Amino acid sequence: MDALLRVLSDCEEYATLPVRHNEDVLNGELSQSCRLPVDSLSLDSSHVKTFLLLQAHLTRLPLPNTDYLTDTKSVLDQTVRIIQAMIDTSAEHGWLSVCLSCQMLMQSIVQARWPADSPLTTLPHIEPQHLYMFTQMTRDTNKPCTVLNGLKVSMRSYEGLARYLRREFDENQIEQIYKAINDLPTLDIKLFVRGLWFDSDGEQQKPVRQPMTRDQWIPLHADQEYTLVLEMHRRGGNPNSVMCPRFPRAKNEGYFVTLGTVEYGELHALKRTPPRGTAQITFYTPSNTGRIIYTIYIMSDSYLGLDQQYDLHFEIIDAIPPETVERAYEPDKLLLE
Repeated sequence: MDALLRVLSDCEEYATLPVRHNEDVLNGELSQSCRLPVDSLSLDSSHVKTFLLLQAHLTRLPLPNTDYLTDTKSVLDQTVRIIQAMIDTSAEHGWLSVCLSCQMLMQSIVQARWPADSPLTTLPHIEPQHLYMFTQMTRDTNKPCTVLNGLKVSMRSYEGLARYLRREFDENQIEQIYKAINDLPTLDIKLFVRGLWFDSDGEQQKPVRQPMTRDQWIPLHADQEYTLVLEMHRRGGNPNSVMCPRFPRAKNEGYFVTLGTVEYGELHALKRTPPRGTAQITFYTPSNTGRIIYTIYIMSDSYLGLDQQYDLHFEIIDAIPPETVERAYEPDKLLLE
């Protein structure tokens, strides 16, 4: 993640970021508060200044003057577009971990938090020193209140949340926190796999029940195209208004659907989808027979800590004869003609 942040800062789009008179001194002072070091001989570099501004944004550091606030806005205005290009590039090369890390970097930039920070700190007024209250909630209720999804499910009443938060916050602040929790999106996912099987006349769609146990394996034919179908039902606030008060522009909610094999570190397919409706992601099975586990990741492009992943257990069996495949798609060919 640190390396990706440096790659982002070194992009050509930031080559013209102004470094004004004496700002090399201010950059040096700012670097003392940042997590990642910079070369002290390059403090007059636009890319180094960009790197420091991004770190200050993620750490929510105070900036030395209004020029730095303006420069930070200028930097952030371009980050989503650049990170999207980084995601596309890593997907094109099949780099699973790099692609997922770029998606997490986008979440972090939008929420102004480091990826390792607790997602609870993306809520209004919540800082790291306040997390002890949520730990106490978990102990008292025996529910996972230290994660956003668990907190949303557990805190169904205002009073259930407020009686813990009153130690640190007034009622107006608690109301804002409670509203933010209720407005967080919840995605309900149904998975299906669609394609050809030897014993069928045409394409079939089979449900993928989750979680899959060790003895559940869906047979797929080798060297064959299949489609994963995701039915996505969103619950929560407004998907056209992401909660990101420290990001300089309004943002619509979206998701990355990524299919890969963790064992080989390989990305097989990537799709960007809206938060509602049906998403389809196509992949090809390997030519070798045997068991293989694919993992599908549904990653928010805006929120930390709301991601989902599912393991898909496939047993790759013998390939379908070419003439059978051709016969199965014959009606589609006639329709096109």
